[in-house]
Amino acid sequence: SQNREIQVDALAPSISYLTTSSDNGPFGVGRTVNIQVVFNEPVALIGGTLVLSLETGLTDREVTINEFATYSTTANGTYTVQAGDESSDLEVLSVSLGTGASVKDERNNNADLTIPADQNLNERSLWNGSGYTPIDIVIESNAPLGFTVGSVTTVGGPLVSGYWNSENTDLQVDVPIDDDATLAGGSIQLRAKVGGNLYTNLGSSVNIPNTDRTQTVSIDANTFEALGFSEDNTITITAIITDNAGNTTTGSASANQLVIDQVVPTITSITASPSETTLALGESSTLTVNFSENVTLSGGNILTTLETTSSGTDRVITTNSHSNADIYSILYTVLADELNSDLDVQSIALSAGSLRDAAGNGTDFTLPVGQGLADNAELNADGILPIDFTVSTVTAVGGTVVASYWNSTNTSLNVNVPIDDDSSLLNGAIQLKALISGGTYQNLGDAVSITAKNTTQTVSIGATILEDLTGFDNSKTLTIKAVITDIVGNEKEGSPS
Repeated sequence: SQNREIQVDALAPSISYLTTSSDNGPFGVGRTVNIQVVFNEPVALIGGTLVLSLETGLTDREVTINEFATYSTTANGTYTVQAGDESSDLEVLSVSLGTGASVKDERNNNADLTIPADQNLNERSLWNGSGYTPIDIVIESNAPLGFTVGSVTTVGGPLVSGYWNSENTDLQVDVPIDDDATLAGGSIQLRAKVGGNLYTNLGSSVNIPNTDRTQTVSIDANTFEALGFSEDNTITITAIITDNAGNTTTGSASANQLVIDQVVPTITSITASPSETTLALGESSTLTVNFSENVTLSGGNILTTLETTSSGTDRVITTNSHSNADIYSILYTVLADELNSDLDVQSIALSAGSLRDAAGNGTDFTLPVGQGLADNAELNADGILPIDFTVSTVTAVGGTVVASYWNSTNTSLNVNVPIDDDSSLLNGAIQLKALISGGTYQNLGDAVSITAKNTTQTVSIGATILEDLTGFDNSKTLTIKAVITDIVGNEKEGSPS
């Protein structure tokens, strides 16, 4: 007979302890907490769900862990805080199976889902690197009490109650902080609306260090003016208070509204028409500078400086009159030898005098970020003409070829045109021109595309085209030259062959 060993495992797997990967919080509405059920051996959840019942105040919440067939010692669940949930030290009341579910080890033993004594979530500690920290997960879903934003005052320059002027440097907003310990470590986010528009964040949120006090939040001029208000707009300010658990309350707006007066005019954008092209010598584009409000020039000129050559040489265009308008336009015309792959405005300034709005605020000439000429247009300039050239050989082809003669047997005419080593000539054009003695130059055939640079390109003209020239006749002398046009339209007329 043979001896066989049979290994018997009738021990039911069981829960070792409950733990979490989350911090202690506090956790407010919408925040999530990780809860882990750790078993004493690998198990699988089959046929349903594992349900964790939590002690969360008046209404106990449940965390559902979905089926997992891969054996593991840890089952992970996620609890999302809902309105009304409260706990000073989150506890799991029970671990149970959903309908049809089972938790088994690899030998098909059903798990004991009893939570061991002293091993609940609120009874354990986690190693923090230097010692153990108790797991004390705080659930706090109560929003801060309602409040009304207090005084709104300006700082710096002339202070006029209820107004923001061009010399104010800061804004101070008083926000009442309730005697509520959950507010310490929370934050205040000011919100502002312009006229009847929607509220938007005003600056970044600020920390609440202490409670039971009025906290003053300061906003600098740049941040305030980034709201994008205009002259005579009314600014209304409120605030959102967030407690240290993440619960929020939006307060009632301050009774102290601010009316905008003497707003500093700014440059809002620079555009061009045409805006996406390469301008050749003598071609133009209208550049338009847009201001945030109407302005008037007095006692000087507006100097618009453009970088118009790749070498960095600037071009200044002068505007000597501008009255009560929110735009001014200048005509940029390409001059000889100007070359630029992305035309841009380098600066706008005054030669003297002032450029002010109706209330006397001087214009801020800072160029707008993201709205400059190079941002809104792709405008290139090429004022460099093709170099001088001379048409080289002109040769009759076909039949009996006799140098310097065109006879009845010839079938075509080959004209050799030198093409410079210039990339702007590629895909440009050659237009042959013919002069018949006693007449004027006229086009000889159609223009042909330039196919290569730094070469000699042969242009062929058929007999019919040649003999159809006005004035073509026996004993006439034919002189041929060419016009080379680069890709942007700059032309150079060459010397005749």
